[in-house]
Parts: sequence; C-alpha cells; structure tokens
Amino acid sequence: MATNTLLQMLNRKAVQAETKRLGIKITQEDLQQVLEQDSKGYDSEHAYFEEMQRQFGLDPVDLRNEAEYRIGLEKIATQGIQVEETEIDEYWEQHPEEFAVGKQIKLAALYVGQSRGSRGVAGSGLSKEKASTNAASGTFRLR
Repeated sequence: MATNTLLQMLNRKAVQAETKRLGIKITQEDLQQVLEQDSKGYDSEHAYFEEMQRQFGLDPVDLRNEAEYRIGLEKIATQGIQVEETEIDEYWEQHPEEFAVGKQIKLAALYVGQSRGSRGVAGSGLSKEKASTNAASGTFRLR
C-alpha cells in the first residue's frame, strides 16, 4: 500500500511538472466542467460532494485536486493533436459499424429460494426473512 501511495504521489508531481513545462493551463472552467460531469446522476453538486465524503473520505478540495490531475493528464496526452471536422466526418462515413447501435434488450429476473417441501414463497408460509431473493437486471446490446 505504501508503494502504491508513493507511486500515486510521484505521478501527480510528474503531471504537475509536465503541465508547467508545456505551458498547459488548467482553468476554473475546465475544473467546473469536469466536476459537473462527475456529479451527473446526483441531485446536486453538493449531494455529490457529500456522497464522495461519505464513501471515500474525499472532501471538495480532494475532488478538485483529482479533477485537476485528470485534466492535466488529458491535456498532456492531447497536446498538439489537431483534428479537422472533415476528418471526423470522413472517419464516421468510412467506419459506420463502429457507431451503429445494435439491437438492445432489457432483461430482468427475480430468483426466489425455496425451502424443502415448499411451493415457493406464495402460499408456503415462508416469511420474507426466510425467502432469499436475488434480483438482476441490465441492458444488453447485440450486434
């Protein structure tokens, strides 16, 4: 664990040094955009911060530092890459299979355990506590 923590610290320092060396700026707008994206699915940005604190012990400063690190990595990796709109359109037209949405099926299942000699939960006299249930659902894409 200590080795992993040290490696993470060194990675962060390396990203900071490289962004400085390359003159890459991370703006408040960049940070806000990432935090808004990360907090989607929560009632508010405040709810997101509270949940991250509760689950992972990360406060808003930690989350902003993490966002800054991720933005720095992305900007380093994409530095100097220029893609024209026409190139995107060409690729889109030449590789339609990569962007095609296949048939989607939604599946759900409920499994109810039975005790010996019972006919299932309904009419068996089993309490909810004794009936073991597992539910699974998901969306699957077929190509």
